[in-house]
Amino acid sequence: MSETIEIEVIRPVNPAGVSFIKYLWGAIGARNRTVLQEYRRELTRLIQRLGFTLEEKIGSNKLITGTVVLELNNGKPVKITAKDLRIWQETGSFPEAITVELKE
Repeated sequence: MSETIEIEVIRPVNPAGVSFIKYLWGAIGARNRTVLQEYRRELTRLIQRLGFTLEEKIGSNKLITGTVVLELNNGKPVKITAKDLRIWQETGSFPEAITVELKE
């Protein structure tokens, strides 16, 4: 029996970073906890490979949003796909320091 889990990545994340992995793990765990419990190693491999493949395609230090689709075959993760991706780039810098303090 084939099943899919679709995850919308709303907050821009670096696909090769830890935040990407944590984001997907949390979303997958919320939808199907048994995938995390029974197929932890396979899921980790798929997510890491996807992150590194995305980094190769779009370049390093880029942030992305979009949709990630995890395909399960009898509950086992077999394929992960990223689609409808948007790439976020740095628009500039702000060299001045910004300070906030509380007055007593």
